[in-house]
Amino acid sequence: MQRFIGLDAHGQSCTLCVMGPSGRRLAHYVVETNGKALVEQMRSIAGERHVCMEEGTHCEWLHEVLQPHTKRIVVTQPLKRKGAKSDAIDGWQLADLLRRDAVEHSVFKSPQSFTALRQAARGYVAMQSDMVRAKCRLHALYRSRAVTPTAEIDDEAERGAWVKKLPVSHQPLAELLSEQLDGLIQAHQVAEAWLLEEAKRVPVTRRLATVPGIGPIRAALLVAIVVTPARFRTTRQFWSQAPRQAPIRKVALDHLRHQRVDVELVSHAFPCITLRSCAQAPKAQN
Repeated sequence: MQRFIGLDAHGQSCTLCVMGPSGRRLAHYVVETNGKALVEQMRSIAGERHVCMEEGTHCEWLHEVLQPHTKRIVVTQPLKRKGAKSDAIDGWQLADLLRRDAVEHSVFKSPQSFTALRQAARGYVAMQSDMVRAKCRLHALYRSRAVTPTAEIDDEAERGAWVKKLPVSHQPLAELLSEQLDGLIQAHQVAEAWLLEEAKRVPVTRRLATVPGIGPIRAALLVAIVVTPARFRTTRQFWSQAPRQAPIRKVALDHLRHQRVDVELVSHAFPCITLRSCAQAPKAQN
C-alpha cells in the first residue's frame, strides 16, 4: 500500500503528514529534527513510502538520511500559498501534490554523488564571489574621490602609493578594505587548489577538460553542478537549464555558447548521456 508523506522541515522540528492513495489523511506526526528520530518515525509508517519536501536548508541532509528508508523522495520548489499557514497545512499540501503527481518544479538531489567535489566547488564559487565583491568595493572607494584605479590597488606591494592619493579621512577605510581583499585572495587560492585536487579524483573532469573552451576549473564546476546529464531527457533541456544556474552561466555553459563550441563534445565527455540525446542536440555554427 502506498503512503504519500509530506514533510515540512524546520530547525527544531519536522512535521510529517501521511496520506493514502485515495486522499484520506491517515496520520500526522511532529518529530525532532534529528536523524535517528526521523528514521524511526519513517520506518514506523507501514507500506511503500513516497516523500515530498520543499527545497531548503535541511533538504540535502534529509534526502541523504531518509533515502534508504523510502521508495521515492521528491524535492519541490517552495510553494506559493494564500490564507492560513502552518506546518501541518504545508505538509498535507505536499503529500497531496505527490499523490496527484502534480509537483510542477522538482529539484534534483543526489547528495552522495561527487560529494567532496561539490563541496569544493561550493567553496570556490563563494570565495570567488566574495573576492570580486571586495575588489569592486575597493575600486568604488577610489572612484568616489575621482581617482581612477588600476589593478595595482589589488596588489599588496603596490597599493601604498594609491592609498596616499585619497584624503586622510578615507585612507583608513581603504586600508581596511585592502586587508579584507588580501584575506579573500588567499582564501580564493586555497579554494582553487582544493577544487583542482578534488577534480583529480573524478575521471570525467579530465574528459571534459579536453573539450575546447573548458579548462580544469570549468570542468570541475560543470561536473559538480550538473552531477549527471542523464537527468536531462535531451541536450536541449541541458542547455535550457544553463540560464537558471548562475555558477554554470558564469564559468561554463554561457562561455561555450558564445564560443560556438559543439554541445555534442560536451555530451560525449559524459559517458552516461545517450546517443539519441546527442543526435537531438542543437548544432554549433561554423
